[in-house]
Amino acid sequence: MSGAAGGTRIKKEDLKDTIRDYRDNVLKPLGLDKSYTITGVRSRPEKDIFGDIDIVVSFPEGDKKELKQTLANSLEQVQQIPIIPKKNKKYFIHGNIVSTLYPIYGKEKEYVQIDNIVTTSKEEGKFTYKMLDLPAQEQVLAIGLVKAIFTELDKKQIENLFQKLNIPTDKTPNEGEEYDFNLNPSELSLRIVPIGKNDGEEIWKSNKFEDVKTLISALGIDIEKDKFDDIIPKIKKFKNRRSIDRLKGMFKRNIRVGDAEVGIEKGIKKQQALDTVAALEEKYNPLVISLIKPFLLENELNKTIAIFPGKFKPPHKDHLARINAAAGAADEVLVIIGPKPVDSFTAEQTLNLFNLFKSKRLIPNNVKFIISDLPSPVLKAYKEFENNPEQQYIAVFGKDDIERFKGISKLPNVKVNNFEEANIGNLSATDLRNAITNKDTQTIQSMLPDGITADEYIQTLNDKKEIQEIVTDTEIICDNCGWHWSIKDGGDDLYICHKCSYDNTPDVWDLKKGILSLTKYMVDNGLNIKPLPKIKFINNDEKNASDLLGKTAYYNPLDKSITLYTLNRHPKDILRSYSHEIIHHMQNCENRLNGINTTNTNEDGALPDIEREAYEKGNMILRNWEDNIKNTK
Repeated sequence: MSGAAGGTRIKKEDLKDTIRDYRDNVLKPLGLDKSYTITGVRSRPEKDIFGDIDIVVSFPEGDKKELKQTLANSLEQVQQIPIIPKKNKKYFIHGNIVSTLYPIYGKEKEYVQIDNIVTTSKEEGKFTYKMLDLPAQEQVLAIGLVKAIFTELDKKQIENLFQKLNIPTDKTPNEGEEYDFNLNPSELSLRIVPIGKNDGEEIWKSNKFEDVKTLISALGIDIEKDKFDDIIPKIKKFKNRRSIDRLKGMFKRNIRVGDAEVGIEKGIKKQQALDTVAALEEKYNPLVISLIKPFLLENELNKTIAIFPGKFKPPHKDHLARINAAAGAADEVLVIIGPKPVDSFTAEQTLNLFNLFKSKRLIPNNVKFIISDLPSPVLKAYKEFENNPEQQYIAVFGKDDIERFKGISKLPNVKVNNFEEANIGNLSATDLRNAITNKDTQTIQSMLPDGITADEYIQTLNDKKEIQEIVTDTEIICDNCGWHWSIKDGGDDLYICHKCSYDNTPDVWDLKKGILSLTKYMVDNGLNIKPLPKIKFINNDEKNASDLLGKTAYYNPLDKSITLYTLNRHPKDILRSYSHEIIHHMQNCENRLNGINTTNTNEDGALPDIEREAYEKGNMILRNWEDNIKNTK
């Protein structure tokens, strides 16, 4: 038995006559004898027996539901077609397919299941034929791969794809939304959907299979030529956990080994494919663990980070109450400010006002503010959640957002908490904007936290100064008031502004995240640096920091560790040292440091060449990594 209708498996030698007979008796009376194609059979010359026959039937036009019923009614009129057991009719409809049993030509009482895939144009028929002619495993991989476009490609690559495919750009995702490609056997489409969901507004579609090939080729895969075993190694190089997870879920839902397939070649291959995809490891995940668990973030793996995305145009005391509540519940808080202006109120003004709150010590030091580099601050938060699967997060939302973004709570490393218990009111940024426009000082004051006057709030709001660089190579510039001082004159409170008391201490995690990102970039680009080295920081060696010829970093080949001296150094300069030393680690992994008994590059031997490689390759890969980050923003 084969197929849902209970047909007989058909030998290759019987295919041609059976299909011709079906054409003459079923398709020709409907005028479809010249607008059908057989999938699977021609592309499987190695097979001698088939479970069913798939036929793409292309009507010239019409409503698909009505056309399926037209074909079904025609099947009912064909005398030699038997009643399908348990159906009490000669067909059954599932999706866009009308299935029936048809006599195998020349065989008495043997019937093969024929699946008629109904399409409403020749273009759709060609598209469907191309899709269904792919082996089942590659079909599902294609459906999952188009989902990876927006998680694997950078902004410039996506813009190039939109241009190639003539995708309109007049509609873009709003806050809490994202683009999502959807592929099925009939068409490729692009939708704008709520983050984490599948249904949304369709803004583009195509019946050209070449568009599917163009899309997937951007991931380095030729979906027609590459076989399953060729595609899997390329998927393993994907950088985003969500790409892998969505593809694994898609595969699990759509590939099943039927009872009739167990033990036969088709079923065995399906099961092998299922096992292979289920075992896919996200490359980023083990890298995070192996890099940071032993030494970088040993105490940080168990910490919780709260992320609060929003417009904050402008911020008021309810925003502050929610931020402070999150700061009490989490080890760190990241407030992500939407980049788009609202009624002429800008993100830069919002950041200046938050810095005013911080300068008055109304916000704890574990809170950090950034302006989102993506159109939606919620999308920025979502990407932070999914790109750091080992990190535990609290997602915080404004009073109107928590219902809209409940889907984020489905991520295993995220909990949603709106901190309503913190006596947060129902203030509206819209009301505050109106009060500012109307110069209603009394209302403005009522919406501000204690310690902030309406006058200084308005003064800060109208201050057009740009946010300045916090730390340069030689001096610190206050991010709040703009006052600056030399690093060497800073004393014990190096980063505290003595003019406005603002704390300009750099976020140490930025350096660690930079090392993590740079290391991943090296691994992705083929550097032989595994097992990864241990990293040690020396943050308080004042004598070494003041020595013109002091140490900046060194590599110990015995315990495979890199030591970095960080006192009074620019983070990028520390990264440069790290990049240099990790090349020495690579040389050690390749057994090229043996026999070096000197640290003097003026002496003969292998050391000059070893050091030259570390300087050249270390500097170049750091520059390549930096350019890659800048060009993907």
